[in-house]
Order: sequence, then C-alpha cells, then structure tokens
Amino acid sequence: MDTADVITLLGIFITAALTGINLYITVLNQRKSQEYNLRKSDYEKRSDQLTDSITQYIAMLDSHQISFMALNEQEYEQKYEEVNHNFQQLEVTYHKIKLLLNDKNAVYKKLDSLLDESMEKAKSVRCHNLFAEMASNSLRNPKSFLKAVSEVARHSGESVSDAEEIAAAKEMRDQHLKQYLAEVEDLQMQKSMLISITREYLAKEKEAVLKGEKK
Repeated sequence: MDTADVITLLGIFITAALTGINLYITVLNQRKSQEYNLRKSDYEKRSDQLTDSITQYIAMLDSHQISFMALNEQEYEQKYEEVNHNFQQLEVTYHKIKLLLNDKNAVYKKLDSLLDESMEKAKSVRCHNLFAEMASNSLRNPKSFLKAVSEVARHSGESVSDAEEIAAAKEMRDQHLKQYLAEVEDLQMQKSMLISITREYLAKEKEAVLKGEKK
C-alpha cells in the first residue's frame, strides 16, 4: 500500500470517527432536550395545578367564616350544613395541595408548615363561629332554649334561674364571637403569607428546571 492509499484510508477513518462523534453528540443533545422538555412540561402542569389549588384553598378559608345570620331554626340548620360542607371541601383541597408539593424544594418546609398552621387556624375559627352561632340561635328562641335547659337540669338535679341561663348563653356567645374575630385577623395574615411563599416555592421549582436538575 503506497503513501497515497494510506493517507486516503486515514482520511476515511477520521471522517467516519468525526461523523460518529457528531452523531453521538446530536443524539445526546436531543435526549437532553427531551428530558428538559419533559421536566418543563411537568413543572408547568404542577405549577398550574398548585396555583389553582392554592387559589381555591385561600378562597375557601373565607367561605366558612361568614356568620350564619340565621333568622329562624330552619335557616340556622341550613347554614350549619352549608358551613360544614364548605369546610369539608377546604380539607379536600388542603390534602390535594400536600400531594402536589415537592419535598426537595428549598421552600417546601416553609410552605408545608404554613399550610398546616392555616388549617389549624381555620378549624379554630370554625369552632368559635359554630359555638357563637349556636348560642345566638338559642337566644333567638329563649322559650325553647329554657325548656331544653330545664329538662337537662331535671335529670342532673341542679337548679339555675332562667335569668342566669340567659346570661350564661350571652356570655358564651360573646366570648366565642370575640375569639372568632381575633382569629379571623390571624387567618387573613396567613392568607397573604400563603400567596407570597407559594410564589417563592414556584420560583425555586422553575429554577430547578432551568438548571436541568431532576426532582
């Protein structure tokens, strides 16, 4: 084999090697691009779901706070059922959000803790609201209330005057209403914090996607 043939053969080998390298790089880049697009698509889907769920959650934090404002027993019962239904929906949304969160996110613990705190506060607000409205409903129909109290007293053997029972019901209503209003203010602050921290959480998720980091 003369020199020209050797040079030609080397050229063919080099060309084939370069072609193979270029093909490998192209395939690798395509794979990276596909992986990135999948991560980006997953991020966008989760981001939309989380944003929608947080928005619903925040809106429902208010839905069960509104005082019943019932004018009669039937309306009171309807409002009671409505408030409980709204709270059940709030709990469903709360657990849905929990499932959407990525525990590798740097802001995860902060958002997760705030969700827990807001749910506990919502439970407390609901409790005070229910007790305040229960007392108010009793006072709207004092005859029925006192009849029920006297029935209980008859079985327990205790005797309390009607005036004392009415005063106790008013005190109970006022105490729970006062606590209810105070905790509603706390809940409003938590709602603002939820919006802020959710934005921070989503920014970290986007940053991870742009860096090509896997969840």
